[in-house]
Amino acid sequence: MANANFDFKEFSAKKMNAYIKEYCKPAVVRKAKAGILMVDFKMAGKKMPCVFIPLKKKPEAMNLFKQIKKDKEHVIKKTALAEVIVKKGADGKEEITINIRKGGISAEQLKAKGAKLFESGIKMKLNVLGGSEAVAEKRATQDEAETSDKNSGAKAEGEAESNTEGKEGNKASDSKPKIMEALTKIFGNSEKVVGAIGKIDDSKIKANGEKLKAGFMKVVEQIKKMDEVDEEVKELATKVKSKLKEILTAGKAGSSKETKDSGKAIDAKKLKAFAGEGKGIIADFKDLKKTIDKNLEDLESDENDVKLVEDMIKRVETLEHQFDSFNEAEMEKVAKIRDAIKGKVAPALKNMMKDVVKYLKIRDKVVGNKAKNNKEAKSRISDLNARLAALEKSLAEN
Repeated sequence: MANANFDFKEFSAKKMNAYIKEYCKPAVVRKAKAGILMVDFKMAGKKMPCVFIPLKKKPEAMNLFKQIKKDKEHVIKKTALAEVIVKKGADGKEEITINIRKGGISAEQLKAKGAKLFESGIKMKLNVLGGSEAVAEKRATQDEAETSDKNSGAKAEGEAESNTEGKEGNKASDSKPKIMEALTKIFGNSEKVVGAIGKIDDSKIKANGEKLKAGFMKVVEQIKKMDEVDEEVKELATKVKSKLKEILTAGKAGSSKETKDSGKAIDAKKLKAFAGEGKGIIADFKDLKKTIDKNLEDLESDENDVKLVEDMIKRVETLEHQFDSFNEAEMEKVAKIRDAIKGKVAPALKNMMKDVVKYLKIRDKVVGNKAKNNKEAKSRISDLNARLAALEKSLAEN
């Protein structure tokens, strides 16, 4: 993902395959909360229909958009700042929703220009919301002004009311963008509340859930007034309803911080979070293995693969430390998923790291032998050896 000091000169010099490999891996895109999209952008001298720069945080995306505008890195009317949501669709396959907040790209333009990149390169179905210049500019300005979102539910309720109240004479076709905007806002805030389950008091979770539900019910009333409800509205409304159910039932299930099992206290929230992260590690490991295997097979593995494996190993180590902090009753509840990770994923990661390092050492030896000055290649080999030794020691301890 991009950082605060984004180098457009280096970025635009990348060939398409290198760009896809670095920016468009599913494991990278899943972590994105926002992003920058550019159509008709030149890379390595060739005009690309669409490029996407995923970012983990919305402020990073805002800063990058400002950089593009200030330094004239690309035409603003062909650039967009967007929110990003990655979820599984009804068919079980991953979908990415791009909600355009600022810039000159329309939803129709992005669908036409970006379909190939997202569905063939990133391998996710593309959904696009927003894109109206007036709405996008207004919402982006609101995002910039908001430095905290402590009362997400109240904001969502207000958004829903203001976005769905219209004049009596408004056409039915005008109501859909407002409804989609309100549903998207509620869905985004619902995601935040779900992420806070187990971290804040149940009473706050429930309160936010009720406010979000109130906002959603106002939108539902507007949907009922539509002459014809299309599939896009139905699908997003169903997703919002599912999130609200998750929030409101979580408060009931976890109303008591601790239950008793075999005479020992069990923290249900803590175990739920542990199981969720464990499942996430197993799923992400499968994607990582496919990526690493393909890179090695195509002789395209590089230092970025080492970093990806290191990051996955750190997640495994963190989960193991959490497991060690549980009491016997809690350990028994999550032993199955923990054993699967410790017994299968951790050893596989160790072998994966060995394979990548072995390939890179051979590659650098070849480079070093061909070059008159091979100090840089030797330095990289030494660094790789040190990192491998450190990781093997860490895995052995855990």
